[in-house]
Amino acid sequence: MLIPNDKLWESDRILMVQNTTEWAKDDASVMTDCVLKMVKARLEEATLAGDGLILIIDLSGGEFPPWSQVLHIVKFFVTMRSLLISGLTCTVIYANTSNQKTWIDRVLNLYSHARPVHVVETKESIKDIVASYRKPVEARAM
Repeated sequence: MLIPNDKLWESDRILMVQNTTEWAKDDASVMTDCVLKMVKARLEEATLAGDGLILIIDLSGGEFPPWSQVLHIVKFFVTMRSLLISGLTCTVIYANTSNQKTWIDRVLNLYSHARPVHVVETKESIKDIVASYRKPVEARAM
């Protein structure tokens, strides 16, 4: 199941989506749709504000989604291509197992991403990538 976390949205335009092990639950596909709608809304907001959203997908807390859910998610991103180009800075995928990385590679071979995608293995790498795309707060205020 996907769980959204937008604690860093107002301050940094970062939306995190976390993965759990609960893909067999009845509401997993409903939660996926809700999270995808939230991503779309945040992309629209970022586009209107002229800010780029950084999307962090954290796979470390769960298992890779079932193939049917993966295809549903990929379809969403394919249909949102123009919005991704205008509202997304980059996607950071945190995958800490070889199985997750194998599945991510397979998905990325199917999906031609609109903006940069970074697959990382450590939280420190996430911080480094975010920092490379974001100016310090003092510089943004000028």
